[in-house]
Amino acid sequence: MLVAAALLGIVVFGGWLRLSNANWDSGDHLHPDERYLTQVASSIRWPSSPWQYLDVHHSPLSPYRTEAGRDYLYGQLPLFAGKLFATALGEDDYARLNIDGRRLSALVDTASIVLVFLLGLVLFERWGRRVAAIGALTAAALYAVTVTMIQTAHFFTMESWLVFFTLLTVLLSAHALRGSIQANGRFRLAHVLVGASVGLTVACKVSGALVAVPVLLGLLGETAVITRRAGSIEGYVRACAGALTMLCGRLIPLRCSMVPGCAALQRTSPGSTWMTWVAREPSLMSSECPTSTSRSRNG
Repeated sequence: MLVAAALLGIVVFGGWLRLSNANWDSGDHLHPDERYLTQVASSIRWPSSPWQYLDVHHSPLSPYRTEAGRDYLYGQLPLFAGKLFATALGEDDYARLNIDGRRLSALVDTASIVLVFLLGLVLFERWGRRVAAIGALTAAALYAVTVTMIQTAHFFTMESWLVFFTLLTVLLSAHALRGSIQANGRFRLAHVLVGASVGLTVACKVSGALVAVPVLLGLLGETAVITRRAGSIEGYVRACAGALTMLCGRLIPLRCSMVPGCAALQRTSPGSTWMTWVAREPSLMSSECPTSTSRSRNG
């Protein structure tokens, strides 16, 4: 009970730090990346059916079909989530959408405080419940007051989302590995959730694919344990099943254009390569990106 109360206090304080003063620039759209995301988010429209959404080339929700987002480089999960949140509040115009996006980023990063606590419990459990609780609370408190995370939580950008799903993936991976060992190697729902979480991480930012490295290492470790216990054939089957699960988790929840640059790649000529498209990224991230100077504060 005392641990729960302490965690609640940490979350409330961390949430206050992140949610306070959301309109820190008085509506001037001073953050360049956020300004660009707001332009794109205010330009896209909701599809009339799930089939229209899945149609990458004609979906009104695709940023690549808008003038501002034709060279969109970021993940689309935070973009769509910010658009949905602002639409629900009736504030999905250029002047107000970024403020709602900031508040959503703050809420997501506040949830990350809880994930840090849960991950701390897993990492410190070998030293007993008391030490695990103290270590987890300390980690959550330190994360709650981390200046960088408080700062990024005040932006309608990808960083808070990327951190949240990275933490979620690592936490689910730890539970999947521990659960498989304790349950005599049974394949669990946690493996499916790990795959989905990896997909969502990549949907926040393409660099989120790096989270697959520790996940794969954990899967290999689990395979070694199961192989020693149940035999090599079952261990190899589990490894293939786990890899397939992560692949399905990446493909099922998110359509192809969720990966930044995928739609742009589809528009290139057959002879073009991924590396050729990536080579264009520096110029797209420079001053050539659209700005909001032509827009008024009221949209």
